[in-house]
This record gives sequence, structure tokens and C-alpha cells, in this order.
Amino acid sequence: MKQNESGFTLIEVLVALLILSLAMGAILETINTAIRLRQKSGEGNLLPVLAQSKLEAIMAGEERAEEGDFESPWDMYHWRLWREAQGDGIILWTLRITRRERNGTEIYRLSTARLEQDKS
Repeated sequence: MKQNESGFTLIEVLVALLILSLAMGAILETINTAIRLRQKSGEGNLLPVLAQSKLEAIMAGEERAEEGDFESPWDMYHWRLWREAQGDGIILWTLRITRRERNGTEIYRLSTARLEQDKS
């Protein structure tokens, strides 16, 4: 008497599940990478605008602080200003932006030089 041989063996099912789980892992990693790149590109477009507007406000005298957080919804970003005399009345202004979750690691820097007359 011959046994019915239709269907899959346990080994075949386990191998198919292993292949499926590996493929799903790769797909999920791809999605995760795409999300991180989108966040980075969005940040890359936003940070120059934030830095430029803050530096212009400082140079125009509208902002007096040397450092602080940006206003909501960008309050996860912290900024700090440095002024460095280069000689002959030239001052190098540098605005550095960090993200609080990244332990103060610089994520963007904007510098400009400005000729300032002696006010004496």
C-alpha cells in the first residue's frame, strides 16, 4: 500500500519560514534606513535656514544672547555663537548648532566674516 505524498515536510516549511524571515528583516532594515535618510535630508534643509536667521538676528542686534535653544517646534536644537578677532577689524562670527539628544555633538556650523569699525 502506497502512502499519500502530497503536502510539505516539516523541514521544507521551516526552510521557507527562515527564508521569509530573512527577507522581511532585509525589507525592514531598508525601510529604517530610508526613514533615517529622510530625517537627515530634512534636517539638512532646515539647519542652514535656522542658522542664517539666528546669525542675522544677532548681527542686527535683535538677539543679545550668546547661546540658547531655538523656538518651538525646533527647540530640540541648541545654538551657540563665537566671535573671533582676525585682525585689521575683521571679526569671524561662527554659529554652531547641536542637537540635545546627541550629547552636544555639532551638527551644523555657519561662519561669516565681518569688518567692524573701531568704536573708540
